[in-house]
Amino acid sequence: MDSSDGSITYQCPEDSFIHCFCATSKHFIIAESPIDHPTKVTLHYISKSDPEKSTLIANDIGISINRNVAPRVRIVKNMLIAGSGAIQLIVNTSDGVIVYPFGGSHYSKDRVEPCKWPLSNSQDTIESVDIVEETDVSVDLVIGTKLGHVYCVRYESVKNRFSTLKWYKALDNVATDAVNSVRCAQGDIALASFDNFVYAWIDGKLESQHISNLPANSLTDHTVTSVDFVKIKKYSSSFLRFYAVNVTNVGCVLYRRSIRGQWEMMQVLPRDVDDETEEVTPLISCTVTESPNTNDLTIVSGGESGKLYEWHYRLTTNEVTLERTHSICRGIVHNIVATDPNTLNYLMNDDTCIGTLHI
Repeated sequence: MDSSDGSITYQCPEDSFIHCFCATSKHFIIAESPIDHPTKVTLHYISKSDPEKSTLIANDIGISINRNVAPRVRIVKNMLIAGSGAIQLIVNTSDGVIVYPFGGSHYSKDRVEPCKWPLSNSQDTIESVDIVEETDVSVDLVIGTKLGHVYCVRYESVKNRFSTLKWYKALDNVATDAVNSVRCAQGDIALASFDNFVYAWIDGKLESQHISNLPANSLTDHTVTSVDFVKIKKYSSSFLRFYAVNVTNVGCVLYRRSIRGQWEMMQVLPRDVDDETEEVTPLISCTVTESPNTNDLTIVSGGESGKLYEWHYRLTTNEVTLERTHSICRGIVHNIVATDPNTLNYLMNDDTCIGTLHI
């Protein structure tokens, strides 16, 4: 079922573009740059109720200009510091990970300096970062890079410093190509690589799943670009895991990992692709969430032809119960953020606008 929906919530200034955004209950926090100076990245926030009013957080977050590629900036987390009313933004700057203080009387910008973990190899680029564990005073990050490396670092908010963790060594060098997507939840880690494998860290052990045996079509580029997953409790200490894997020129592929550790392809959820709309960008991703108060999974994907795709999957019967295609805009729809169970925000219009869709 197709629908035309969505609205523009924020539009950046002319001759600028948005790298990414994240959300609090009342604000959007946005990273953007001039088109002709993509390494000059500003952070600011707007009120959802008054998006015309913008407040600057940082005028230039300090990305190395010696990189061979434009930065792929991502706001990983807006981390609330317990008891302070302050937020620290954890930002992937492509050449490192930086923490910016944002508000709060004890953690204001003039009292806590931004703290950066630099990627030591100037020929490498951070592709994805996610949080594997966090407490009131620290956060552990898993970092995937273009050259296929995986790092894990800890940021300590009280000491305002990073340290490298050693346990991640089992993850480093497992991929033979770029680690384009890192997702973490409840101690599990999933990595998606351009080598068309998904690597899963489960209960302290590494597993791999080759994404193959996909439906044939006229397009030859079928590359894994992202992964997302949910853990669903089956028994007191056992979980089913469902992985949504994005594959270019196919769509989202849903896998189930049983409590016995067996992987099974459950469903291929196709996007509209043909010879004229061949997908080439690694930015498109699939997200999967467990729908509240139902036995459904909700899977959402952006696309390269201005569309956003939505599927509902019934766990009890292993079938798709609803699918919608939302015609949003021109160009790529990506950076999808679920701000509540019924609202999606996303980048659109050549990364110049944040859109909103109620589902």
